[in-house]
Amino acid sequence: MTNVRRHTALVAVLGLYVVLSFAYAWRIPIMEGADELGHALYIDHVVRTRSLPEIGSDWEAVQPPLYYFVAGVVVAVAGSPRLVPETLRENPEFDWADPVVASVFDRTSYLPADARPSRRLRLLSSVFGFGTLILIYATALSAGGGRRRLALGATALPALTPQFVHHHAVISNDSLATLLSALLTYQLVAALSGSGSTIAVPKAMGFIAGLGVLTKYTVLPVAAAVFFGLMLFPGPARDRLRRASTFAIVTLATCGAWLTWNTVRYGDPLAQAAMRRAHAALAVDASIADLVFDPSFLARVFKSYWGMLGSMVVPLHDSVYVAFCILTVAGVIGALLAFKQRTVQRHSIV
Repeated sequence: MTNVRRHTALVAVLGLYVVLSFAYAWRIPIMEGADELGHALYIDHVVRTRSLPEIGSDWEAVQPPLYYFVAGVVVAVAGSPRLVPETLRENPEFDWADPVVASVFDRTSYLPADARPSRRLRLLSSVFGFGTLILIYATALSAGGGRRRLALGATALPALTPQFVHHHAVISNDSLATLLSALLTYQLVAALSGSGSTIAVPKAMGFIAGLGVLTKYTVLPVAAAVFFGLMLFPGPARDRLRRASTFAIVTLATCGAWLTWNTVRYGDPLAQAAMRRAHAALAVDASIADLVFDPSFLARVFKSYWGMLGSMVVPLHDSVYVAFCILTVAGVIGALLAFKQRTVQRHSIV
C-alpha cells in the first residue's frame, strides 16, 4: 500500500495524459495534425505496395522507414482499409496565408467510418507518448538521486503541455523518435549516475540510437550528445574512447544499410539533395543566423513548442503564451540557482 501511495501523483499525471491524448485522437478531425496527411500517405503506400515511396511522390517520403513499417504492420494486422479516405478533399474556406477557419480538410467529404482507421492508429502515438513519460520519470529519478518530486515535475511538464499531447495524438513519426530519444537519454543518465543496469551499455545504446536514426534524422543530435556523454565516464581515457567508439560502431551498423541505400539511390546518406529538390517551393531565403535573430521567427518557434494545434495553424490564446513565457523564465532562473547552490548527492548528477 505504501508503494501505491508513493506513486499516486505519478499515476494521476499519467492518467490525465491518457485522457487528454485519447480525447485529442478521437475529437480532432483526421489529417488535421501537423503533416499528418503526409505520414498517412506514406503508411498507405507501404501497406499497399510493400515498398517505400520515392522522394517527391508525397510530402513525408524523405523520412526514414522504421515508424512507417511499424505503423504498417499495425494497420495490416488490424485489417484496416486505407488511412486516407479516397473522397478526402480540402476545405474551400481554408487559406494557409490567413487560416480564419481551423480545418484544412472538409469534414463532410468522408464518412465517420472512413475516419476510424486513422483514429485507431493515432492511439499508437499515444502509447509511444506514455512510454516517453515513463522514461522521463525514470531519467529524472536517476539524475536526481531518487528525488520523486523532481521526477514528478519533470514528467508533468511534458504530460500537460498542449503540443506534446497533440503530437502524441496524431499519426506522426515524431512519437516513436521521441520515445527512442528518451530511452537513449535514460540509458546514458542511468549509467552516469551509477544506477544503470546491464542495459545501459554502449552496445545497447548504439542499437537504440541506430533505430532512432531509422525513425527520424532529428535523433542524430541526441546520438552525438550520447557519444560525448560516454566520454565523461570515470576511468582511463582509453576506456572512455573504447565505450564511445563501440557506441558509434553499433549505431552505424544498425542504420548503415539505410544510409548506404540513400547514398546509392539519391547521392548522399540523408538524401538531403533530393529533399531540397522535392521541397524547393519551401526553400527559405535566409541564413540560420538571420533566423536566430528574427524576433517573429523566434516567437513562432516558442509558440510551436508549447502549443500550435491543428495543422500548426490553431494558436492558443496570447494570454496562455504569456503564462508559458513566465514558466520558461522561472524554469531557467530556478535551474541556474539550483546549479549554483546544489550539493551533489551520491548517485546524483544534478
